[in-house]
Amino acid sequence: MSYLVAASLGLPLVGCVLVYLLGSRREKTTSQVVRLFTTLIVCTVTALVVLWVKEGAEALEWDLGILYESPRYHFPLFVYLDSIGIVFLATTAYLTAIIVRFSRYYMHRESGYARFFSTIFLFLFGMNVLVFAGTIDLLFAGWEIVGISSFLLVAFYRERSTPVRNALVVYAVYRVCDVGVLLGAWMAHTIWHEVQNFSELASAVATASPETGSALTFMSFLILLAACGKSGQFPFSFWVPRAMEGPTPSSAIFYGAISIHCGVFLLLRMYPLWHSIPVAVWVTGMVGAVTVVLSTLSGRAQSNIKGQIGYASVTQVGLMLIELAIGFPKLALIHFVANAGLRCYQLLVSPSVVVQILRMQSSAGSDLTLSEWSTERWLPNRLRTSLYALAFNEGYLLEGVRLLCVLPLRATGELVHRVDKTGGRIIGVVLAVGFVFVAASGLSAIWLGGLAAGLMVLASLSAFAESKSAVRAWNAVGFSCLFAGIAVFLMDGQWSKDFALYFSGVVPPWFVGLFLVRYFSKSMDFARAEFHGKVREDSFAALLLFLCVLGLAGFPIGPSFVGEDALLFHSVGNSVWLAGILTFGFVVNGITLARLFSKICFGPELPAEADVAIR
Repeated sequence: MSYLVAASLGLPLVGCVLVYLLGSRREKTTSQVVRLFTTLIVCTVTALVVLWVKEGAEALEWDLGILYESPRYHFPLFVYLDSIGIVFLATTAYLTAIIVRFSRYYMHRESGYARFFSTIFLFLFGMNVLVFAGTIDLLFAGWEIVGISSFLLVAFYRERSTPVRNALVVYAVYRVCDVGVLLGAWMAHTIWHEVQNFSELASAVATASPETGSALTFMSFLILLAACGKSGQFPFSFWVPRAMEGPTPSSAIFYGAISIHCGVFLLLRMYPLWHSIPVAVWVTGMVGAVTVVLSTLSGRAQSNIKGQIGYASVTQVGLMLIELAIGFPKLALIHFVANAGLRCYQLLVSPSVVVQILRMQSSAGSDLTLSEWSTERWLPNRLRTSLYALAFNEGYLLEGVRLLCVLPLRATGELVHRVDKTGGRIIGVVLAVGFVFVAASGLSAIWLGGLAAGLMVLASLSAFAESKSAVRAWNAVGFSCLFAGIAVFLMDGQWSKDFALYFSGVVPPWFVGLFLVRYFSKSMDFARAEFHGKVREDSFAALLLFLCVLGLAGFPIGPSFVGEDALLFHSVGNSVWLAGILTFGFVVNGITLARLFSKICFGPELPAEADVAIR
């Protein structure tokens, strides 16, 4: 069975790389390769499900070894498969196969034909990693892969500005709610002092000491935050209709069927933890109830069919949260399968439904009358008008999140810009080098580490607010990552290869990306245009820049991903504020890098004469 597990993880990744490399070949060749890999994946998952049931349908765990190990830290690869995982695994594989079969014809003659299927396989790989993960650290790897594939598919029509803007909104919400998983992993290290397997979670919670009660409560709320962001629950429901800018098949598999339920999977996987905390149970149920009400109202006011289906899916996920809160995890699992299949079908046929209605209207003319019955007609006129305004503005959730999160960060970053002039970066480098010598001299490392952590925050805010120079924004993110490693090193007090691993994953992408950003900056005015579309000018350089962004952001593609986890592990012995600062910096840096890459490479390409005129 272990070979089937390895094949379920490896086939989507191999398919992703191979289909991308075949992008310049004929569409028919790409379609045949896609069909072959899809068939292999479905057969592999089917064999795994049958064998799992035949062996008793019991929870199984495999130790695939150690991805990275040092004297004080290790990153194990545990694979865990139970009834929850098998249901999500089978549903994902079969619905993805339906989507792929549909898309092979639906996406005919699209310029990004191979890119679309490559991203679909990337998403499938991320979902399988998420489902098979035996620890929260490995789960976060799949969580990140699903997020970046969602960003790429929402911005699939990258020559237009609106899809790119909406992709950034979706990714920003994902990244903000990644705080829950990042700090959740840190809390797991803090409470259990080592990587905690999901197979041992129930017993670990049952035997936890009373002193850890507040820590378990905090961890439960972190998990709920991550689930709400990924599944579009209150107060993050506004991103779901904006994510429908991508192709209809990707909307079906992501926001109708699978990705929208990742939060439900996380809550099911962590069920023994948060369901043992009464206040977490009540808050989860309340979030689900508020989401049901607001999403139902917002869905009824949507002017497009994909937005209506998206809000309908969010409403059903809210009901699943209520089911989990009242103690029916199996019902929530059945509900997931039913809702995923229904929404996938509705989104796939939605273009045909719109065409059919238009044909009916054109043929019937004035004879076609629609029902005017609705529950709202029984409400007083003023209340009905107020509810419509609330629904039309989607509960003002986007404005609220922008007011509470985005504007303070931008205002603080602009304030940093006023203080941080040209010499600020040089001073930061001198301080960073001086920290190492001062720490070696025996002075208090706590104060020095705190200063380095403060410099990390300032650099992150500076990059977030930078709008005039792509080079300055890129360098600010690089310095932020550098200060993060220095802060933890100074507070930890002893050098290890964990820090070398982190710096080896951050420094090369920083300098290679700096070269590429300078290369693109020669032919664009970063401050005077929203998007520059440089991917059509040099697609290979854009790909290299994208890989550098992933490396610098700590995406599970290089050493920086494990390095960031190691930094959080080494911060366990210090105050919670250090882990919070590191997480804050990583989240803000990820949003800044995605926006920077999108602004350079995506969007409508400016003609050379127009760019000259702007400058």
